[in-house]
Amino acid sequence: MRAFSFRYEKLLHMKSFIRRQREIEFSEIASLIENMKSKIRDYTDFLLNPPEIKDPGLELNYRKYFDAIAAEIKYLENRIDELTPEYNRRKAIYIEARKEEKVMQKLKEKRYQKYYKESLVEESKMFDEVGTTEFYNKKFKIH
Repeated sequence: MRAFSFRYEKLLHMKSFIRRQREIEFSEIASLIENMKSKIRDYTDFLLNPPEIKDPGLELNYRKYFDAIAAEIKYLENRIDELTPEYNRRKAIYIEARKEEKVMQKLKEKRYQKYYKESLVEESKMFDEVGTTEFYNKKFKIH
C-alpha cells in the first residue's frame, strides 16, 4: 500500500503561512486599538474619581492636568476612529486567509479519508486472498 501524500501540501503550507502573516498584521492593529481603549478607560476612571486636592494653590495645576487628560482622551478616541477602517480591512483579510487555509485543510482531510477507505478495501482484498489460498491449500492438501 502506498503512503498517503497530499498533492497540494505545499499550497496548504503556503496558505498557513499567509494566514499566520495576516493574523500578525491584524493582531498588531487590534492590540494598538485595545491599548488605546485601555488608556481611555484608565483616564476616564481617574477623571471620575480624582484625587483629593489638599493644597488650594495646586488647584489650578490640577485643573490644567485634568484638561490635558481630557484632551488626551479625545485624541485617543479620534485616533481609534482613524484606525477603525484599517482594523476592519485587516480583519476581513485575516478572515479570508483563514477560510482559504480551512478549505485546503478540509480537502486534505477528505483526501485522507478516501485514501483510508481505499487502504481498508485493499487490505480486505489481501486478507480474502490469503484466506482463499489457505482454504484451497487445506482442501487439496497442498503443503
